[in-house]
Amino acid sequence: MKGKGHLSQWHDERGFGFITPVSGDKPVFLHIKEMANKSRRPAVGELLSYELTQDDKGRWQALNAMTIEDKQLLRQQTKQRQQKQQQYQAGRSYWVWSWCLWPVLALASWQHWLPLYTPLWYLAMSLICYIAYAKDKAAARDNSWRIAESTLQIQALLGGWPGALLAQHQLRHKSVKTEFRQLFWLMVILNIAALFALFHYRAQLPVSWY
Repeated sequence: MKGKGHLSQWHDERGFGFITPVSGDKPVFLHIKEMANKSRRPAVGELLSYELTQDDKGRWQALNAMTIEDKQLLRQQTKQRQQKQQQYQAGRSYWVWSWCLWPVLALASWQHWLPLYTPLWYLAMSLICYIAYAKDKAAARDNSWRIAESTLQIQALLGGWPGALLAQHQLRHKSVKTEFRQLFWLMVILNIAALFALFHYRAQLPVSWY
């Protein structure tokens, strides 16, 4: 059962006090160990939210007590963690699907629908892009010179986006920033569109031109 009230008494040297519920019920016992935020001491007059329970003797006591500010901060942190987890799972799914590109490229090259070097080009660009992400991740950790985001986006545009997706998934780098990811997916779409344009162009050529 949830409760809310003001801390009416607090004996800091003994580490306990009493909360007066806003409902007007009897005071609730609070021990310092039941404060959710261990980094600060409660102050008389603070509004606290808590879980209400009874001890073996039937006396009411508070569990997991926190200030309203701490509760709001906890909600924000929980929401941010959930959003990051959702974005990570989505990125993982995109990464798995991106590897379907390789057999498609291999088949298209074998059938001469695309130039023979196309799979090698994507592989090389993916490797370059992955290394760039790894270096930028290390630079961010060491607070040293970073690789420009525009460079990473251009590498993705040129065909390195499968490697970028792998780096985002494995290194958890550039996998949350909304503006970057929106531009990144635009680069992916443009690259795939260029690939289809190349396929369409070659389809119009006589077989003897391959």
